[in-house]
Amino acid sequence: EGGGSDSEDENEKLSELEVVLRQHCPEFLGDPVAAKPTSVAENYQLHLSTEQIRIGELLFQPYMYGLEQGGITSTIQYVLNLFDEDKQKRLVNNIFLTGGPASLPGLTKRIERDLLAMRPFKSTFKVNVAS
Repeated sequence: EGGGSDSEDENEKLSELEVVLRQHCPEFLGDPVAAKPTSVAENYQLHLSTEQIRIGELLFQPYMYGLEQGGITSTIQYVLNLFDEDKQKRLVNNIFLTGGPASLPGLTKRIERDLLAMRPFKSTFKVNVAS
């Protein structure tokens, strides 16, 4: 009647939802009994699944895995924005991929697709891969 407290039905429903959430995530609400101790090494560990698509996506969207950094194409866009339009055109026509990840199937096509989306209409770009 005072409007400050939840009804018994609401409290009961909330308790039921908490039980379900704890079944799926034992650390829900910071439960100290269910939470396992972590070391510094575990805090910086990446857990990758065996799905090739999800692993490759880490290069483009690291925030999906809890990393606070930009992906490949967002980094390219950031660097390009540091220069005037003429230098951007020169830079974007000389993108060079090297190292182990450069050999990932579909990497070049994905970068080209992202560049097509971020660059002005009818602009050109070239992505080269080390052989």
